[in-house]
Amino acid sequence: MDTQTPAGAAGGRPSTGIRFTRGEAETGGRLRVSVPAAPSTGRAVERLRALPPDLFLVPGAVEEHASHLELGFPAEPEGTVPLALALPGLRGSPESVVVALSLARFLLEASQAAQEAVLPFVVCGPTLVRYTPRAAKPWRLAAVPGRGLTLGDWARSEQELLGWMAPEVLLSGEVRDAAYLAGAALLHWFSGDGLPAGVTGRERLHRAVRGRVEGTGRLAEGIVAALPTSLSEEAGQLERLIREVLPPAPSRRNTAAVMEARLTQLEQALPARRLATRWEYEGRRDLALALLERLSGFGPAGTAFDLEARLREEGGDLRGALAAWRRSFEAGEEEALRGLVGVLRRAAFQPLPERALVAEGLAVLDARRGEEAAEALRLSLADIEARALGEKDRAAARLQAPHQRPWNEARRLLLLARLLAERGDCVGASKRVQAGLRILESGPDGQHPLGRYVRAYLLLVDGVANFGAIGTLNEPRYLAECYPLFAGALTEALEIGAKALAEAAVHWLGFIVRYAQQLALPVTGTVKLGVEAFLQSRDLLEYARSPRFAGMPPLPWYDGDALFPEPSSPELRGQ
Repeated sequence: MDTQTPAGAAGGRPSTGIRFTRGEAETGGRLRVSVPAAPSTGRAVERLRALPPDLFLVPGAVEEHASHLELGFPAEPEGTVPLALALPGLRGSPESVVVALSLARFLLEASQAAQEAVLPFVVCGPTLVRYTPRAAKPWRLAAVPGRGLTLGDWARSEQELLGWMAPEVLLSGEVRDAAYLAGAALLHWFSGDGLPAGVTGRERLHRAVRGRVEGTGRLAEGIVAALPTSLSEEAGQLERLIREVLPPAPSRRNTAAVMEARLTQLEQALPARRLATRWEYEGRRDLALALLERLSGFGPAGTAFDLEARLREEGGDLRGALAAWRRSFEAGEEEALRGLVGVLRRAAFQPLPERALVAEGLAVLDARRGEEAAEALRLSLADIEARALGEKDRAAARLQAPHQRPWNEARRLLLLARLLAERGDCVGASKRVQAGLRILESGPDGQHPLGRYVRAYLLLVDGVANFGAIGTLNEPRYLAECYPLFAGALTEALEIGAKALAEAAVHWLGFIVRYAQQLALPVTGTVKLGVEAFLQSRDLLEYARSPRFAGMPPLPWYDGDALFPEPSSPELRGQ
């Protein structure tokens, strides 16, 4: 084959080919490309500016030389690399198939856009395809015009370009269909360069114009290696998709429309979620997590934050789980808020709380939700702040506004009463208790076991508040008020099986008797008689005298898992 420009072609200009400069393929630096100088090339360069910028990287500067034009491309987003550099790592990665399918779709879209811009075609190869990991639109093609290129130009061009261009493009500059380009790129992805590297440039060109593509024998092996073994059917579909667009004769290939339809089927069959689930099922949790992490933000195909969060939390990585839910929350996914609150609660109430992690998560929620947070969310966050972080003033501030739903309002008053009693605000605590009890008495919530638990706890807190008033208000008569409150708490607790709450009530009943005896208060006899008779009726008198109940009883926390469980998504949205 004569690879020189025929006499008179392109004005008898010397053939220079398409070349990359400044070590682009090796360093990933700012791209510069030289193209043969011809009148048609100059006009085509001008037309490049009409290409959509979300698909193409268009030259920002053009330097004219006697034999060629040098195209200088602008700076690209941080982390962008040529596919030639990224492909070795991508080819063996668990996310390989998802990213490869997105490349094929991109090349179909870019080819269509070039034709709409009245460009016969743009040159394409692994270095001209630009890849930005973790981006919603990770691909762009450095726009290099192909108009007016001769066989001599192709022979002197970068060898990687020959493997992706259809035979008719090399021979006549005519693009019959973009499917060949996408298929050749996928072949390169899964089995390596479709043209042998160990031959001369002339031989590679001979093979390219005849469509003698190699590597198809390794194609099945490469695809199978990139997928979980349980997805063998999908592996076969992908192999057929590639093979059916690579025959040398355009009439024997599937069209771009057919290829696009099959791509859609494969994308729907192989989203990140399904791939990660299959890797996990096959015992490769490491690959499942790596896939989800690397595809984070990679368009719809990479969205499986809830699965990533679960895998990370099961592996003990609460920080990673929180980060996954945070990305889901920032992306506006429906279940994100529930997941984020759930992992915060588990991080907060584990034996060794992750205080810094919980505070970070709370800040994220507060920044995004503000005062419009739903009642269930405010309650859950206040519970975390009060019990886990010790940020009781912040918890109380979060609960100042009354809640509309009776059950939420009863729980808000319970939490506030507990905080005020601990702070020594006996009057404020008792007022919240009475308001909470009225809610429970006036509605159906008070009849349920959990409502009865709230009543029992409110009575206990009111008893503690009345005991505190003895010293605060210097009123010993409040000791007599404590007895029926603690007795009521104990009765409710015993009937619903709330063991910890019942023990707290027993402890307080025994303590107020000892307290009255030590101070010789006027109500000592009445209190002692009433408490002992009550405990005896419950067969708890000797139990109450156990050494375990010696000393000053604490103000116990409520059962947070029961009162403030992980809210459902509708509750968190205020529905």
